[in-house]
Amino acid sequence: PSEPEKPTEPTTPIDPGTPVEPTEPSEPTEPSQPTEPTTPSEPEKPVTPEQPKEPTQPVIPEKPAEPETPKTPEQPTKPIDVVVTPSGEIDKTNQSAGTQPSIPIETSNLAEVTHVPSETTPITTEAGEEIVAVDKGVPLTKTPEGLKPISSSYKVLPSGNVEVKASDGKMKVLPHTGEKFTLLFSVLGSFFVLISGFFFFKKNKKKA
Repeated sequence: PSEPEKPTEPTTPIDPGTPVEPTEPSEPTEPSQPTEPTTPSEPEKPVTPEQPKEPTQPVIPEKPAEPETPKTPEQPTKPIDVVVTPSGEIDKTNQSAGTQPSIPIETSNLAEVTHVPSETTPITTEAGEEIVAVDKGVPLTKTPEGLKPISSSYKVLPSGNVEVKASDGKMKVLPHTGEKFTLLFSVLGSFFVLISGFFFFKKNKKKA
């Protein structure tokens, strides 16, 4: 038979040790004063947006001025017989009648004519050209080759007369004479010069 087990020896109880004295509670800290809330700053007033500018009305381009229709010169009337003085002016008093030839000119405004050009009564322009006739609104000068248009500037008036600046700086208005008139006036002028010279010589002879 087996031996009976030995009973276990009881364990020695552990000394609980000296009890720990409780620590004194620390004094409670005074709560910090609550910070005063800052006054909220007033919100900035919103900037009023600028009113959008009204679009400017587009500038409507002006209609270009219609070019003036050049005035058609009046048609010269039938030739008018006038007496021309030795200086080339029209003798409106007819005091030279009988001693100066009666010359046909064409114009629709006789009052504005200041000079009747011819070989014996030419008009000298600023450029030195001598106008001896006016044919169809073109002043003519005499050259070795015949009558030629002048190179100086001139203006055809509505009356059909021609305006040109003379060497004395004054404007002269000349009527239409034509080439035939120039030859006729030259012949008649020479004739009247001979007649005048004859009567002058005869008159002086009688006095002697």
